[in-house]
Amino acid sequence: MTEDHLKEKGGQGPAYQALARRYRPRFFRDFVGLDHVTHTLQNAIRQGRVGHAYLFCGPRGIGKTSMVRVFATALNCEKGPAEEPCGECDSCVRIHRGDDIDVIEIDGASHTGVDNVRELRSNAIYAPARSRYKIYVIDEVHMLSKPAFNALLKTLEEPPEHVKFLFATTEPQKVLETIQSRCQRFDFPRISARDIAEMLKRVCESEKIEASDKVLGYIARNVRGGMRDALSILDQVIAYCGNKVEEEAVYGVMGSVPEETLRQMGSFIAEGDVKSALQATDALFNAGKDPGEILDAFSNYLRDLLVLETCGADGGLLVTTAEADDAMRAQAARIPANALLYMLQILAETHGKLKFIQNQQVLLEVATVRLAQWEEFESFDEVLSVLSQGGTPHGKAPGTGGKEPPKAAATQTLPPQQAATEKKFDFAQSSAAETWNKAVDALFKKRGFLAAAVAQGQLLAFEGEQVVLGYAPEARFSMEQLQDPGKRKEAETALAEILGHGVTLKLQPLEAGPEAAPTPGKKDRTKRGRTASHMVKRALELFDGRIVD
Repeated sequence: MTEDHLKEKGGQGPAYQALARRYRPRFFRDFVGLDHVTHTLQNAIRQGRVGHAYLFCGPRGIGKTSMVRVFATALNCEKGPAEEPCGECDSCVRIHRGDDIDVIEIDGASHTGVDNVRELRSNAIYAPARSRYKIYVIDEVHMLSKPAFNALLKTLEEPPEHVKFLFATTEPQKVLETIQSRCQRFDFPRISARDIAEMLKRVCESEKIEASDKVLGYIARNVRGGMRDALSILDQVIAYCGNKVEEEAVYGVMGSVPEETLRQMGSFIAEGDVKSALQATDALFNAGKDPGEILDAFSNYLRDLLVLETCGADGGLLVTTAEADDAMRAQAARIPANALLYMLQILAETHGKLKFIQNQQVLLEVATVRLAQWEEFESFDEVLSVLSQGGTPHGKAPGTGGKEPPKAAATQTLPPQQAATEKKFDFAQSSAAETWNKAVDALFKKRGFLAAAVAQGQLLAFEGEQVVLGYAPEARFSMEQLQDPGKRKEAETALAEILGHGVTLKLQPLEAGPEAAPTPGKKDRTKRGRTASHMVKRALELFDGRIVD
């Protein structure tokens, strides 16, 4: 490229180069948070154990392609192969510029066909023009078609001594296993927010830009481990602010929700202030914030409250802020962990519905109201526990808005001991089939999962303590569950408590075809298993429901 091409239109000097390109690593020592990769590659060069094919995997913007270039430079450096390229020789300079004829960079997204790979194979047999190795770099290698992968297999397995293959991909699961097995694979982790913030700070010092640690930390925490994204955002913020980066400008450029707004929303929800929470949500929406970004930001904030409550503030796990303040600690103490978990579930469900509705503001408002009414939440375990005892959850009837149910409904609740006494069954006066059916009904109240497995069996014999159950082919899964010694023992113990004597279960499969004659009085186990459950009956009564076959 000539000097004229590097001049701006006004002739004021070289064209501006983005920060992400200017500070792209040129040496192994320049990489941040990838020590396990750089050390392995340097050791391989030093020990003369360089493989013929490498596969670099990881999210975008963390240094995969840069690592490929540096590795290629180290292999073809005129002073090498070197653990650290000199960066000054003709080969290093050409590879850094991307115009070395012996380092062939191929974009997998635009060279997906088998013909492209055949051309590569036909050229690979020729020796490099002026370097030590002929290196083929395929970026986004997962974009190659299956025929292209298959055409590459033989060359990849037994390449010429002068050929090296370096692959990079963001989706390694799409790369054929036969390709992966022929490569040394390196998985690149996301770069930590602390390492990204330190890098941004060095860049600002080099560029003579004034930026607070809080601003740089916020950028670092919101790029999901991508150094390139962080440098691009910093570049954009500098273009907006000049030599002094302001906090509000960062929020505007990133389209994100300010930390103070998140704290206010958290306070409104913790106090159950629906009106103020709705006003804050509408203000964000009217300010042009993307609904998905609003949901993501508040999800991260609630996640931080959950971390504060369960792990404390010293774990270094916070996302929305570097350090928790008194307001966040108070909110974490105010909202229990199970409510925070349910709130996160609400936000995730709302986010998934955004693409299916045009009026996204309504979804945001509905989610906000549900969050602000968190004190009305009841855990599913608590509801089942109360229902199993014949009660109504927290004395609230559905549709009453948390008000006390009518007095007539209160007479439906009996103390567990009294209910058990009134519904007690006299096993001694019953037939074997009737006794067994009632015993399984009672087992549903104690061990619902085990009762379902027991109920799938056909009663073949019930004499003394021994119970013989036959399982049809379609109920084989239930039989396998009870064949586990621990689960069978648990079921036998529970049935013994119900019947008042020891129980030994004997399980046997039934042959396919006509079933054995059913025991007199035998009911449809599947339907009885669903309807006889006391919890299900209570749920049907409370919610005026019905079972749909």
